[in-house]
Amino acid sequence: MSTTALLLIDNQLGFRDVTAWGTGASNPDFEKNVTALIAAFRDACAEKPDGQRPLIIHVQYRPVWTDHPLHVSKVGPFGANGEQDVAPQPPPDEIIMTSHGHSVFINTPLESILKKRGIKTLLIAGMATDLAVSTAVRTAQNLALTGKWGGRGNMRGEDGLAVDMARIILIGDATRAFGKAGVDAQTIHNVHVESLRDFAEVRSTTEVIGAFH
Repeated sequence: MSTTALLLIDNQLGFRDVTAWGTGASNPDFEKNVTALIAAFRDACAEKPDGQRPLIIHVQYRPVWTDHPLHVSKVGPFGANGEQDVAPQPPPDEIIMTSHGHSVFINTPLESILKKRGIKTLLIAGMATDLAVSTAVRTAQNLALTGKWGGRGNMRGEDGLAVDMARIILIGDATRAFGKAGVDAQTIHNVHVESLRDFAEVRSTTEVIGAFH
């Protein structure tokens, strides 16, 4: 289990202001499922000795543009500090990192953390399904395929092509999208989750939590 990591993307107070992001939000069980995942991973950490615990990584989106709804100067319906994580203050062994764009791999230590910690299974959840989550899944798969983390990747040897790469799992019902351009949020969510099956396994929250038992 020490080679397993949960990547929570942009699970922040400001994203609960749906009007700032689109016309409605998908997946009404998003909050419940993310809360259950965090609890399951933290329980697993509490039960395992040091060196055998799964890793939890929180990524917070902090834009530099002052007119952005998540800029630190904004005060919305969730009050000040909308850029902060929804989850209670994480324990010291959980990692919190900041991103300034839609890719959680650009200008962050994420890739090096996955490599140094020997992560072989990466589970991804958060917001928005069609933006930062989609970019994370695709980038994680591309980097794993080229041997940047999780194994040697896609290799060609004397006996032909061999693959030694990490397992990437998108927790489909622990992500959320927002409606846009006349398309409802759930349709956007469903289409993007389905498209990401070419880059990752798609599992439910229930399946992931069940794997702990």
